[in-house]
Amino acid sequence: MSSRIQKIKEKVLGLFNFKEALFLLKFVSFSNWIILIFGGLLAICTGVGLPHLIGIVGWILNIYIFVNPQSTEYSATITPLLMYYCALALMLSIIAFFQYACFNYVAISVTRRIRRSYFRLILNQSSDFFHVHENQFATNTICADLQTLSIVIIDTLPGIIVAIVQLVTAGLMSYLLTWRLSWLISTIAVGCGIWIAILQKLIRLENIRETKLISQYNQSIDSQEKYQQLFKQQMNSGIRKGFLQGTLTGSLQFFPFIGWGAAAIYGNWLLDRDLMNLPAYIYVCVSTLIPACVRIGQLPQMLIPLNVLSKLGRMMKGVKKELQKAPLKDNDFNVNQNKKDFLIAFIKAEIGVLSEELSDYPSSPTFRHVCKNASSHWFFYIIGFLCCGMVGVSMCALTKLNGNMFEFYNKTNIRTFFNKGSRIALDYLIVGVTTFVCGIVAGGIFGFTSESAIKKLRNFIFNISKNQTKTGVFNTVSIAKHSNIVRWAFDNHLGSFLIAVLAIICAILSNVHKSLTFTFLTSVAFTLQVVAQIFVIRFAEICTENANEVSHSKGLELLLKLETIEHENVDSHLNEINKLHTSYLTFAFRKQYSTIFAKALRFSFVFAVPQVTQAISYAMGSYMVINKILTPVSVYKIVQTIYNAIGGVPIIAQYSHDVFTSKIAAQKIDENLELADIVISKNPEATNDLVSTSNS
Repeated sequence: MSSRIQKIKEKVLGLFNFKEALFLLKFVSFSNWIILIFGGLLAICTGVGLPHLIGIVGWILNIYIFVNPQSTEYSATITPLLMYYCALALMLSIIAFFQYACFNYVAISVTRRIRRSYFRLILNQSSDFFHVHENQFATNTICADLQTLSIVIIDTLPGIIVAIVQLVTAGLMSYLLTWRLSWLISTIAVGCGIWIAILQKLIRLENIRETKLISQYNQSIDSQEKYQQLFKQQMNSGIRKGFLQGTLTGSLQFFPFIGWGAAAIYGNWLLDRDLMNLPAYIYVCVSTLIPACVRIGQLPQMLIPLNVLSKLGRMMKGVKKELQKAPLKDNDFNVNQNKKDFLIAFIKAEIGVLSEELSDYPSSPTFRHVCKNASSHWFFYIIGFLCCGMVGVSMCALTKLNGNMFEFYNKTNIRTFFNKGSRIALDYLIVGVTTFVCGIVAGGIFGFTSESAIKKLRNFIFNISKNQTKTGVFNTVSIAKHSNIVRWAFDNHLGSFLIAVLAIICAILSNVHKSLTFTFLTSVAFTLQVVAQIFVIRFAEICTENANEVSHSKGLELLLKLETIEHENVDSHLNEINKLHTSYLTFAFRKQYSTIFAKALRFSFVFAVPQVTQAISYAMGSYMVINKILTPVSVYKIVQTIYNAIGGVPIIAQYSHDVFTSKIAAQKIDENLELADIVISKNPEATNDLVSTSNS
């Protein structure tokens, strides 16, 4: 039966077909096209704006290096540049807001039309339609597919536009400023993008392998040997995935160091021979080309949801084609029963379920058990913590090395820069390689420790499940599904959280000695930004939760009315059912429209507002330079260090959600296996005795 279902899934999912994907264009209205075009233009502006802001910082660096802060020329040149910088950063945040709002509005409109059209089509289908397994599977998955379609419209489509435009803009800026340096940095950046794409592909393959291993639990596993073999395969897959994720983390830090190191050697060689005009061109080339290629390298992962376009197009064409067939003359009770059950199943999938909440009891036994197992690897966690600290410190080290290089350009006793640049390039290489290795080690450690903790849990629960059920199928499937989620609180999610926290701490402490006043003011500015971001994110979550709750209640009313209709009277109430469903859709999507403002504000605050804070910080620091509170390049060091570190705030916020999800999964295991009253022991024999005692 499972193989048959798998074949049905493969037939329904199929491969991407451009012609079938184009079928969905009929659900995009003229007004939607206008809004999409406007949103696309805004996305183009975003792609152009990001490298342009980096270019402005480059011009500020040139002023810091070559203009005397106490001269009138300094104020005359830097004031309009800072005003332009702040205005452009503010404009980018406004553009980001309206860009997200446009794509979100179109996504809601298109998915609403598809849902309404699909429901009307299945409402008038002939009786044989409701007996086909492919149609049942398609109906059960269409709502999830429509959620994926929303992601495609809201995230993937503008993401593709921004990535391509950002790369083109970065290339044009860099090659127009200095083509000699740009070709070298471009080579490194392209290699970085390809390497990132390969790593993400390998991580995705491990995710697919984990999914296949979970599917093996659909068969009854009654022997400890088979179960242990499956455990081993899962553990090896998890460890490999941890290494790959650690390699990805290390690579994202390693390539900027390599780019800066190469630029320090070759760029200073060009400066000595007057083949490049200004030293800040090094900053512009490296800081625009490498991030742009990293974004391009992430594109293949973003394109995966596009497969849903052909799937939905094929599904809608198939349902429409079935409607054109001659209906069977069949008024059998079972036919009406199937039709009603079919409609009820679709509406249940459509209204979905609300977000789960943790139970009232103090702590989950399963989660406590995993924490205890994980803490037994305390030595590995210490090593992982140190490696995460090295990766976090690398963000500060990169900015410090950049500042050290920019500081020797305005020293009169230095005529040639190549030797100095070569020594700094060696520092770049040492720190970059160390960071890369630490990233790999940390990923492997967190992958190993989390899998080890979960393996003990799986062994323990398998002994219980054998005694609670004859086959153990339901429980083992639940274990496989939820135990992979329980580990989120202990795997590389924890590693990323530690890196982000340590980066922020190091960014603040490493700059205090330069200027306590400016470091304090900059930290306050970015702290206010973080507080505002958290407030806006929570505001968007509350708006979304309220809209979902109200829509869910309305959907339950529709479901209740449909269930009260007798099976034999379904055909005579088709118009009434259609009106009820249309009313529900109108109500639900009106609530979704009301959340657009909050979601767009959240996107703007997370994506663009940090640029505004950075611009304001540069403005404060530039005028403190006039009063000799700090040196010009120190402004760059302090602002860029804290700005780069604050970029990890979304990771910190996400980890709390990961821990919550992990506890929910542990709670699911508690509910399925009734572990609340069982004392967990490390001794396998004692575990079996406890199981027998609990069953008796």
